[in-house]
Amino acid sequence: RGWALGVGGSYRVSGAYRLFSDVSDTTGLSNVNYRPGAEMRLRLGLDRIIGQGRVALGLTYTSFAIDELGEQQVLQSGKRYIGEASWSFPIGRLGVSLYGWDLYRAADSDVQTGQSTDAENLVALGAGLNMQLGRSQLRPTFEYRRQSVGASSLGGAGAMISGALRWVRPLGERLVFVPSLRYDVGTVANGAQENIGFSGFHGGATLRVNW
Repeated sequence: RGWALGVGGSYRVSGAYRLFSDVSDTTGLSNVNYRPGAEMRLRLGLDRIIGQGRVALGLTYTSFAIDELGEQQVLQSGKRYIGEASWSFPIGRLGVSLYGWDLYRAADSDVQTGQSTDAENLVALGAGLNMQLGRSQLRPTFEYRRQSVGASSLGGAGAMISGALRWVRPLGERLVFVPSLRYDVGTVANGAQENIGFSGFHGGATLRVNW
């Protein structure tokens, strides 16, 4: 019943591609290839059973090599740091899950000019339920996200609240039908530092086959 530790890593190399395929392009880049920098990712995970529930923690670090345009180095993508935490436990016949994560993206840097973009931070807090209804499951979730951006210091750039509902319905022994509906509402800051409101629905359906 102690902590379980997991460590993982990956290294991804992307191939070059043409920016433009139209031979009538007038930018002079029709025959120039763009090669994204290689990506290295390291991940550390911890989890532990507490009572009838489980606590999980994770930390991910990602860095990138410099992107190349033709024979020239052009862009150094900023490093990413992702912290995650979750706690799942039962209450009667309900399954409850609480979670949060934080993504920090360091500023990108233009190798040619030395100019940098703003750094960015995105944090999310959420909760979900798993309700058993006969052979089916009803899974409502709620989530709050807040985005911050800035060069020397981070300032609020937007926030969003989401509510979603998924229905997991088995169709026989191997098929599972999962329709879902989500509603988002929030604000985002424009260039004049004014908050613009938005809202919208998203619907989907998945047919899963279990072998």
